Amino acid sequence: MNTIEEMIGITLKYKVVKDGWIVYNEELEYKNHAHLRSGHTCRRLIKLLNKNIMPESQYLRGSAKRLLTENEFNKLKIKEKKKYINVMKGVRRC
Repeated sequence: MNTIEEMIGITLKYKVVKDGWIVYNEELEYKNHAHLRSGHTCRRLIKLLNKNIMPESQYLRGSAKRLLTENEFNKLKIKEKKKYINVMKGVRRC
């Protein structure tokens, strides 16, 4: 699987600030950054974007949209969840 850095050529970095963490795109202007509260969320966002997966959280989707260009954002894949069905519950009618 190709990472977003290999496909598009961008590098995402993060740094610690007084009130949280900042993830920024080295290739673009300063406005292409996102503020996050924890280091875990910061690393998780970078990991998802490197795997070309769209984050499920609305806040992280907005952060991804700020970090990437419009073209790069549209290339992210939406991960579909399988719906769990309890087979012991019996037959259900729609």
